[in-house]
Amino acid sequence: MLVGLLKARAGFGPTMTFLFTSPLLNPIVIALFIPVLGLKVTLWYAGLALTASLLAGYLLQLFRFDRFIKAEMLESQPSGCGSKSSGSSCSSDGGGCSTPAPVSVWQKAWADSWSLFKSMFPYMVIAMLIGAFVHGFVPADFFAEVASADNPAAVPVAALIGIPLYMRVTAIMPLVGSFLAKGVSMGAIIALVIGSGGASLPEVILLRRLFYWPLLAAFLAVIFSMAVIGGFAFDHIIVV
Repeated sequence: MLVGLLKARAGFGPTMTFLFTSPLLNPIVIALFIPVLGLKVTLWYAGLALTASLLAGYLLQLFRFDRFIKAEMLESQPSGCGSKSSGSSCSSDGGGCSTPAPVSVWQKAWADSWSLFKSMFPYMVIAMLIGAFVHGFVPADFFAEVASADNPAAVPVAALIGIPLYMRVTAIMPLVGSFLAKGVSMGAIIALVIGSGGASLPEVILLRRLFYWPLLAAFLAVIFSMAVIGGFAFDHIIVV
């Protein structure tokens, strides 16, 4: 979907905002938040995630981070003389192309999709292997120990734990009650949710095929900052 939006020349800022919000504010996440953490926490979480995503998208567009998108990933399959998808042929005597057969929208869509799939396939395999290995793995005991309420670095530690792992919010929410009972602060839990939901190692591998390092680093910095700011806000500002 991200490649499709960029190919369709959607605004870079709104597209990046979509990339940030889609895993953090989808209906399943909200539906799980309300019964586990309550409506008030859910509304604060949604407001913080949405505000941070909008601001990040605006700033990335303002500082022209779109120049760090790999242009070759957004190029369509050629449909001129000699291309497989054009249906045209070139004469051997230098007479140029014969009248090309019309190319339907479906043929062009298939050519573009197949080209994108071939270029992404090695990255998809690596990402799937890593994802299959760590999917749903939550280091619950370790997290409860290092992210305890008496640890001043609990929030950034929680964000750092969450980002590299492939944990969906659906895997974390059932453990929230256990974390709270073990003394983990609400801020550390929010940081873990944002860090793990907003980014993961398999996702970074796939985005590396589309982004150059400056944009990829900016993406990770936004997720980490969002997790840390949200965590500290829940610990020190928001009364829950």
